[in-house]
Amino acid sequence: MVDHCPICSYKLSEPPKTVQLTIFSCPNCGGFMAFQSTLDLIDSWKNSPNALPKISHGIRKRFDQYKNHVRIDEKLASELFNAPDLPLPPQQADNLIIHLGNEPDRTKNKIIKPKTHQALLGSASAQELNEVLKDLLEKNFLGGKISNAIGHEFIQASVNLTVDGWKRFEELKAQSKENNSSNDLKNEEDYSNIFIELHDNKTDLYPKIQKIILDEV
Repeated sequence: MVDHCPICSYKLSEPPKTVQLTIFSCPNCGGFMAFQSTLDLIDSWKNSPNALPKISHGIRKRFDQYKNHVRIDEKLASELFNAPDLPLPPQQADNLIIHLGNEPDRTKNKIIKPKTHQALLGSASAQELNEVLKDLLEKNFLGGKISNAIGHEFIQASVNLTVDGWKRFEELKAQSKENNSSNDLKNEEDYSNIFIELHDNKTDLYPKIQKIILDEV
């Protein structure tokens, strides 16, 4: 029986379920479903640098955004495979700060492990995740400690945001809000241009398309 994620190789939270698609629950990638042909395609890329971590990161972002299992077809798999490279360490650090800042319980330290957070940050390896955590601790954005096994292999960290960490979280939240506002304004301009063009062309589709777009908004 399959008990490991076919993308990141970490142990699954529960056994996969197969109907037509196979449904996976991975603590690192999140929940996703795929046909075997798509999994075979992804497996064929495993020797390409950072291919599987990129796909893992892309799935986790979508899973966290939509709070539902991500359906991966060959088109999405290819899109993730051909995406720009993984986030740089500063971006990975920001990803972790945002994650910790959004946690409901702010009083307790959070356990960070490669098998649960590597894809969330966009780290290429457990070692890279470890380096990001060490840097955040050294710069006093995080408080806590890192646990290492024999041979200094990174196992997990128990951390929480410091005052400086919360300041950075507020900065990132404000930036996100500003970006969303800019996108909303751009969408409004795009819709207005469509209405003007349709109206100027005297097309009878104008009222119908206007209703469709406004209903979607």
